Amino acid sequence: MSTKQHFFSALLLMTSVSCLAAGTTLGQTNAQRCFEESRYVLSMQGINYCADAIRQDELSKRDLAATYSNRGIIYAANGKYERALSDHSQAIKLKPDLGQAYINRANAYFHTLNYKKALADYNLAIEAGGSKIHIAYFNRGLTFAKMKRIDEALQSLGIALEFAPGSRRIKLTIESLEEVKNENNI
Repeated sequence: MSTKQHFFSALLLMTSVSCLAAGTTLGQTNAQRCFEESRYVLSMQGINYCADAIRQDELSKRDLAATYSNRGIIYAANGKYERALSDHSQAIKLKPDLGQAYINRANAYFHTLNYKKALADYNLAIEAGGSKIHIAYFNRGLTFAKMKRIDEALQSLGIALEFAPGSRRIKLTIESLEEVKNENNI
């Protein structure tokens, strides 16, 4: 494997773990603590805050969905993918238009190597829209790359770059993937 292929593989691994915390209520509620912990996901303490928020806090449907998805982020970061998938699915059931929950569930599928389901969820996130759509396109591109569907990967990454033209990470990923494509005459 060439240096560029090693770089690209490392970039795939590094960038694919990014998860999106779903914003929720303000103040020092359990839901807010859950949200904060989902941004620093290596702590399992957030699981308790999330569970307490789900059981005890009076949350809107959107905030309840966000809390499930935030707990799913923490589970996924700690390798508990089945629990993560369950929580993200519950978030989607509560709020089907919450694009971040689809991205988060797709990320969990990606890590379980279920690329078909990851692609389906990235596509649903794109349909749902939202402010993080470039991440859905970016992660979809990474998934296509893992499936060795290089042209589709580059197309998706190109769209991600249109939504986030200043993103160095997207630009580097495109450059690396184009080099891998050229080296392998794909």
